[in-house]
Amino acid sequence: VRHRDFFAKGDAERALNRGLLERSFARVCFDSRALFAASAEDPATREAQRKKPRLPVHVLPGEAAPVIRYVGHPDLLANRPFLAPWVERVACWIEAGKQPCAFIHMPDNGDALALAALWHEMLTERLPWLTPLPLGRQVSQPGLF
Repeated sequence: VRHRDFFAKGDAERALNRGLLERSFARVCFDSRALFAASAEDPATREAQRKKPRLPVHVLPGEAAPVIRYVGHPDLLANRPFLAPWVERVACWIEAGKQPCAFIHMPDNGDALALAALWHEMLTERLPWLTPLPLGRQVSQPGLF
């Protein structure tokens, strides 16, 4: 959902949220704040900022598994303060028995594995019993649907 009307707290957003809740669908929490906090000094960041929407982050609680799509800052460690609130929220969801899904992107997606490792490291600090990410070996990617 990218149309600005769905982020304006008006009738369109209320209708969308009601429809999602009635169908037990999650509203994807699209978070591009870290991306837009970066200065666009390199081509990958300029292109990502051109293509990705700059929208408020709206979380819709419900029965469906939460979904986060995070587009990071090109400087890996600059993502820590942007990820920290998500770590706490996701940890709470997991502790409540939910199975959230996080899609982690970077302006240059060749750097996405490093960001995924950072995300997992931060989440493991909060939930030490998490299993390690299998980043060092090839695994089958499950389908989205």
